[in-house]
Amino acid sequence: MLALSYVVLRFLHFGALMLTTGAAASVIFLTYGQFAKVMQGRLLRFGRPVIGMSALAATLMLFIQGGLMGQGWPDTINPAIWRAVVGTHFGQIWIWQILLAWISVVISIISLRYLSLLLLWIGIVQIILLADIGHSGAHGGILVLTDILHLLAATWWIGGLLPLLIGMQMANKPRWRRAAVHAMLRFSQYGHLAVVMVIIAGIANAVLIAGWPPAWGSGYVQLLLFKCGLVALMVFIALVNRYWLVPRFSKCADMAHRYFIRMTILEFALGMGAIACVSLFATWQPF
Repeated sequence: MLALSYVVLRFLHFGALMLTTGAAASVIFLTYGQFAKVMQGRLLRFGRPVIGMSALAATLMLFIQGGLMGQGWPDTINPAIWRAVVGTHFGQIWIWQILLAWISVVISIISLRYLSLLLLWIGIVQIILLADIGHSGAHGGILVLTDILHLLAATWWIGGLLPLLIGMQMANKPRWRRAAVHAMLRFSQYGHLAVVMVIIAGIANAVLIAGWPPAWGSGYVQLLLFKCGLVALMVFIALVNRYWLVPRFSKCADMAHRYFIRMTILEFALGMGAIACVSLFATWQPF
């Protein structure tokens, strides 16, 4: 039960972090003027509870790690075990993860002028820290670098899908149509690079962690293949959206918009499934 709790908390923390960081990047790089302010406001209504969930999950993960290191649930509230956890490589990095997560909560409540920029940079630092623990941190070297690239690209891709959906809804209003279409096209352009980085860095990670040829019968490798299948479906949906639905916006706009939104929701759900797989990887051995 402790291990399952850790996986769930990791999913909540990691998923929320990717969503808020990707959304912040979308506001900064894809939008402009009054449209950017409106987009940030809409995302923030959703983002505040998500940021809070990420911070709470990160904090609870430290306690759960204490129970995993100790004798079970009683040690999750044992100060001596907490000190032991903080003394590990994981603990030293995770203290910063918790601190940055709660700073994000405070920033989101205060709503500073450069809110999106601050959340973006804090999120990037948190994602870089994530790459230095788990299997990547154990191997070190080039694997940490490829994992950082993989995580950042996935954050841009998956985290940008929510602003994309909001932009699609706002494109139906004449006032925001031009700015919304501009943002969606820019996301599509940059999205190509993100998809390529996710695939290349993901392949490098898999080979460096599991070796080649991998142990095809191991649970880790089979879960990895399942995750690859989810990503392949995401790529397929992204290609359908960009090269089949987008060109039809001018001819049959209502139908194309509806299908685009449905396909993007499905793509987002598949992305969450991939993040769930990553959360499981933390508790499994690659051999």
